[in-house]
Amino acid sequence: MLIEKLYIVITVKGKMEKTKFYIITFLMLSFFTARIFAQSSASVQWTCAEPDSQHVSAISGGMEAFDVTGGRNFGVYSYNSGVLGPLGLASQRWCPIEGNTKLSWGNQTEPNDTQFVQFAIKTKTGFTQLHADSISMYLGAGGTTDHIHARMLYALSTDFSSGVIISDSTFFPPRDSLGYYSFVINKDLSANDTLYVRVYTWYDSSPSTSKYLYVQDVNVFGSAVGITPASATWELSDPGTGGTGQTVTTSGPVNADDESFMNMRINGYTGAENSQRTDNRTNGITQWLANQTTRIDSEYVQFTVSPRTGTKFNAKNISFEIGGNSTNYLKGEVLWSLDSTFTTYGKIPDSMVLGNSSTAYPGYLLRTDTLQPVT
Repeated sequence: MLIEKLYIVITVKGKMEKTKFYIITFLMLSFFTARIFAQSSASVQWTCAEPDSQHVSAISGGMEAFDVTGGRNFGVYSYNSGVLGPLGLASQRWCPIEGNTKLSWGNQTEPNDTQFVQFAIKTKTGFTQLHADSISMYLGAGGTTDHIHARMLYALSTDFSSGVIISDSTFFPPRDSLGYYSFVINKDLSANDTLYVRVYTWYDSSPSTSKYLYVQDVNVFGSAVGITPASATWELSDPGTGGTGQTVTTSGPVNADDESFMNMRINGYTGAENSQRTDNRTNGITQWLANQTTRIDSEYVQFTVSPRTGTKFNAKNISFEIGGNSTNYLKGEVLWSLDSTFTTYGKIPDSMVLGNSSTAYPGYLLRTDTLQPVT
């Protein structure tokens, strides 16, 4: 789950006699691990000129790209040095072609499904998402004015049955020159998606083998979300012997708060395996309610984590050890929420009982003087 701030609390409940007093024992947490998602720019360029020809010319960020391709019997015939593009290089000339032989086209009144120039990108390995923002290019019409049509579409599959038009309308590239065009894509890609952008073209005048679509300097711009491991650790060891106490340590771009309490306190570090002991002592008395079968929401230990500025945060897993002191009937639940009031919350795990399930009611059964590992 992607989060802004995650709150984790351990709450308690008891099932015991009124005259008995008990202490709860924790060693929390071995690790809280996460994946941090940081967004950075990404782009790809196809010069559509020699020597790169139809290959990718330059690429940056979390984007992968493929060679330029055409539809069936529609491809690059040559490079026209008479029409130099913004790169000062000869432009690609696209037309109907079979092998090295040009085919005639003309009298076309609507887009032809096989006449297109295709550019494709995908999310680079190690990134979780790619946002395709826009595409820019230079296009021209060889040997004709207002008769070679063009239309821009994108799709997530090569059949284009659900292709999305991104040009405002059909347009006519300029004759024997190159005009600059830019189109908004605004599409998010998951790790497994490939985005295909096509220039569909058709020629509506008399059949000819000497009319071309010129193409040069195509760029796709966007941003990608990369993964950086992160963790927060509360060792909860005795500060009197050089331990960390309530202090948290972090790695990666994550923020975390020190351990905090609500109506509870630290009562030494003499629990099982020298773990931190906490209880609910108020006014000099430590007492859990007798025969308590529901969670006590006003008594808990809390831990919080959040991403640093400019990143997103995915909580992956949590591990800890937990136990009870002097009783087999003390219980705890571990809850998480995205708001500090816990108006809505989840449980970690959703349903699990430790110890003797025959005497258990919902929640962790905190076994006496023993630390139970939970992941």
